[in-house]
Amino acid sequence: MGPRLDRRGPCRRPHVLALHSVYDDAWYAPDHPFHPTDAVTIGDLTTVHSWVFNGVSRLDGPLGPATTSHADYLVSLAASTAPDRAVWLQEVGAPRPDIPEEHAEEFVRTTLDTVAPNPALWGVTWWCSHDIDRALLDFPAREYDLGLFTVDHQPKPAARALAAFARSQPTPVTAPALECPVDLLSEPHRRAEVAPGSPFHTEWVRRRQAGPVGIVSGERVSRAG
Repeated sequence: MGPRLDRRGPCRRPHVLALHSVYDDAWYAPDHPFHPTDAVTIGDLTTVHSWVFNGVSRLDGPLGPATTSHADYLVSLAASTAPDRAVWLQEVGAPRPDIPEEHAEEFVRTTLDTVAPNPALWGVTWWCSHDIDRALLDFPAREYDLGLFTVDHQPKPAARALAAFARSQPTPVTAPALECPVDLLSEPHRRAEVAPGSPFHTEWVRRRQAGPVGIVSGERVSRAG
């Protein structure tokens, strides 16, 4: 994959942000064909897609700390591999049934309040704007109710939570960091060791409940030592 992507790299227009985006299995699944190296070395910044239907919502429910901190965890994990590179939380949403309708507003609020202080965060794109009319067939079941607005353009509670966040001015916080046991750039075969539910992830979530926690690559710690 690498050489093919590299050949595409120069094909860009000036003054246009160039991106290479991958699903979060690129960070968690040992057999995924794209690697963290691809995410952090191709394009102008790193993008991450934080979806709690990847299994994290089954760890502690729709409003549990593992679920509502997953976006912050993934941003921190990406930043640990390229500390000088900004991270765009490019896809995050409140998918059913993982996040039931009655919990969506609180999920939006808590997820964004948790990730907002992360100094690596470049921006957030909430997915998506509108529900899909069920008269349109063949969409995945989750897509129909994923919007911030109904099919007839009425704001849902999640939209109000996002609007409140957009009006806020969060302050980045430099936080203590947990050392990652895996060098994700040179050891992609060990990605499962940082996946949701792993001992490393569980410890990070435990610490995150007391306040912001970063992640630092063990390889960088070794070189600094």
